[in-house]
Amino acid sequence: MLRTHLKGTGEMTRKSMWTLVALLSGAAIATTGVAGTADGATRPRSAAASAPACLKSQLEARLYDAGLVGAGNAGTMVTITNTSTTTCEISGYVVPEMQNPDYPDLPTYPQNGSTYFNDDPGVHPVRLSPGERASCVMAWGNGDSSDGVLPKTLWLWLPSDTDHYLTVPFTPGYVRAGRITVSALAAHTPLH
Repeated sequence: MLRTHLKGTGEMTRKSMWTLVALLSGAAIATTGVAGTADGATRPRSAAASAPACLKSQLEARLYDAGLVGAGNAGTMVTITNTSTTTCEISGYVVPEMQNPDYPDLPTYPQNGSTYFNDDPGVHPVRLSPGERASCVMAWGNGDSSDGVLPKTLWLWLPSDTDHYLTVPFTPGYVRAGRITVSALAAHTPLH
């Protein structure tokens, strides 16, 4: 409870006024996480500004064999690492395009969403400081020469730099009917 000492005339003493100012200043400091609006309402302060979109020149892609095989399905973990010295942001889905110099124009039918091995985390920004990575899962049906295509490399078109792609070697084998399901990029991609 704020107590002020009043003179007989109803005025605040100088000491009481400084006490009130100090208390009000302390209250203002304690509420620095809240900003006022014109109507007196309060709202949370905005989060830190987002980083610029990651560009191909800042990124490196890799495929990791995480033992993703089961019930006629196969998959791989994809990581996108920020190899630059500046922070950038990426979100969305990489778009794979299968390549094989012996078979030009391999059919590739990417689909976004949950895979046999993980639930789709949904699209949200992933802020990558230098050295940090985002990941996703790519999964497909196991195929053979009768119903599959055999890529040697993948072009991974970037959601944050749509004019460019990263190239990664692809060794898992045939992809049934050229269909690949891709989950959204996330800071951490849990598997089933």
